[in-house]
Amino acid sequence: MLKIYLGNMENAIYHPPTYFDNRYEDEWITNELSIRMIKAVDKSDVISSHLI
Repeated sequence: MLKIYLGNMENAIYHPPTYFDNRYEDEWITNELSIRMIKAVDKSDVISSHLI
C-alpha cells in the first residue's frame, strides 16, 4: 500500500518519479511474474519494458 505523508520526514522519498528513474531496471517489468500481475490487475499486455 502506498502511503503519502505531507511535511518533512526522515528517510523519505520526496520525488518518486526521480527516485524510480534512478532505481528502475527494465527486467523488473518483463519478468514472468510482473507480466502475469499486470495482466491480472489491469488486463494489459506487456510488449516491452517501456510499452504496456
